[in-house]
Amino acid sequence: MENNKFKKLFSRDYLKKYFQRNRNIYTIAISIFLLFVVVGFATGIFSDSDTNSNSENRVNLQENLPSHQVASTIKEDVQTEYFKDMNLGSFISLFIHNFSIDFQVLINGFLFSIPSLFLTFVNGAMVGSIPYDANVWTILLGIIPHGIFEIPSSVISLAGAFMITKFEINCIK
Repeated sequence: MENNKFKKLFSRDYLKKYFQRNRNIYTIAISIFLLFVVVGFATGIFSDSDTNSNSENRVNLQENLPSHQVASTIKEDVQTEYFKDMNLGSFISLFIHNFSIDFQVLINGFLFSIPSLFLTFVNGAMVGSIPYDANVWTILLGIIPHGIFEIPSSVISLAGAFMITKFEINCIK
C-alpha cells in the first residue's frame, strides 16, 4: 500500500498538476534567478581581473600558432586548470556544498525569503560572471555540465522558499 502512494507521488500526472498549481511561484523564481545572472554578466561583479588578463594573454599568444596547436593548447588549459582535481572526493564535496546552499535557501523561506534572495543573488551573479574568467572551451566542457544540475536546483530551492513564505503569511493571516 505504501509503495502505491510513493508511485502516485512521482507519477507524471501528479507532477504535472503540482507544477501547474505552482506555476506563478516557479515563474517568479526563474525570473529572479535570470535577473541576477544578467546583473552578474553586466557588472562582472564576481570576476577575477587577473584571470581575465591571463586569458587575454593566452589568446594573443595563440594567434601566432597553427590551428592544431591552438586546439591542443586550449585542451591542455582546460585539463590542467579545471579537471586536475576532478575525482570522486571533489564531486562529493561540490555536491555537499551545493546541497547545503540550496538547503539554506529553502530554510530561509521561514525568514520571509529575504536571506534566500541574497544567497540566490550571489549564486546567480557568480553564474553570470563566468564568461569574464573562462574561455569558451572551459564553459562548454567544465561549467555547462555542472550548471545543468546546479541552476535548476537553485531555482527549485528558491521556489520552495517562496512556498514556505507563502504558507507562513497565510498562517499569520
